Amino acid sequence: MSGKLSAGCVWVGALLQRGGQGACLFWAMVFLFLLQLWRPFFFLTDDSLILYFPVWVGVGRDLWAGQDPWVSMYLFGGNYRLNQDAMFNGLWHPVTWLIALLEPTFLRNAMVDLMAMGNVLLAVTGFRWMSGKLMEAGLFRVSSRGAMFLSLSYGFSFYALHLGSSGLWYLANVAALPWMVGACWEKRANALPGF
Repeated sequence: MSGKLSAGCVWVGALLQRGGQGACLFWAMVFLFLLQLWRPFFFLTDDSLILYFPVWVGVGRDLWAGQDPWVSMYLFGGNYRLNQDAMFNGLWHPVTWLIALLEPTFLRNAMVDLMAMGNVLLAVTGFRWMSGKLMEAGLFRVSSRGAMFLSLSYGFSFYALHLGSSGLWYLANVAALPWMVGACWEKRANALPGF
């Protein structure tokens, strides 16, 4: 057993020394775990608590009951069309629907935090991937560990944690931005020969 444990420690140590996406993902999960230990349901505050959470619970209930999930009987006096309000654009995302399906489970109270943590993990790994693309092109010079530090700083910035605990739309934008910039850069670099 100790041989397997030491081999696992060597593998984790090698992963962390490289400072790549795997290391960023590992440290981001450690930081998110510590954040949840410090304040359970960290992201379930403000707008997330009084708006997103009840809407997702309602959508989950409607989905499980076979009813129209786009009509809220709880908002603004009832019979409110969610698909006609720009505030609820996030409901079109399939991950939101998967999270809403957790409504009848013991994870119901963690729906907002699961979505927020997924966005933070996407932000950190996306920034590390984007910085790797820019380093390959010679536009960004930093060590691999430095890129990991910058990626973690991006995902766990004050704005991401402060605004992300209030508005999940902000965290979704933080998560998407590095992936979009990296993809645009990759497309541009492949389109221009000799670039």
